[in-house]
Amino acid sequence: MIPSPPETRASLIVRLRDAADVAAWDEFVATYGPLVYRLALRQGLQAADADDVVQQVFACRNEDE
Repeated sequence: MIPSPPETRASLIVRLRDAADVAAWDEFVATYGPLVYRLALRQGLQAADADDVVQQVFACRNEDE
């Protein structure tokens, strides 16, 4: 069973539009990083590879700018 994603406050989503809002991004990664990590482990990745996936997921967001 896939864990339910945590609820994200609408105010945090609005703040994420500002790439310079480091506190918002820290909170977002702290909230969703563990979920991405668990999903990667469930796909059979080793812990180090799951860590890499988490970094890649959030790095991709920065490349979109």
